[in-house]
Amino acid sequence: METVAVHKPLSVALLATGTEIHEDRIADLDSPMVAELVQSWGHKATYVGTVPDEFDRIEARIAELSKAFDVVITTGGTSVGEKDYVVRALESLGRVIFHRTRVRPGKPIALAELPNATAIAVPGKPIGAHTIMTLIVRPFFTGKRPSRQYTQR
Repeated sequence: METVAVHKPLSVALLATGTEIHEDRIADLDSPMVAELVQSWGHKATYVGTVPDEFDRIEARIAELSKAFDVVITTGGTSVGEKDYVVRALESLGRVIFHRTRVRPGKPIALAELPNATAIAVPGKPIGAHTIMTLIVRPFFTGKRPSRQYTQR
């Protein structure tokens, strides 16, 4: 008798950060794209809204979402600028496994273990977010490495 491994789809919260998005001054282009990618990999993505560039609000929202979802994906606020609070919030809530890669565009990514969830912070610019999602985040959701190995030259 053969057996087949079965995995329950992950519940994924998508949180857009940035005052300009929160106040509707610019469109949130990342969240729909990230949601479609996560769903194409067999998981349930839920857009949960936006939060402005305020440390306490970002930290509180991520903490709240980490209790209700398996994975929290944030967009924006991952670099090292004065108002980039996402990585600092992840550090205060859990353990940041890594921050930043040598991939361009998309260098400022972070992965963190929180008490109840995994958090993935992707860049706020659409091309960087797509690059990170397809090259680095995809294997997390699919369990498969990219078909080709990429190395630094």
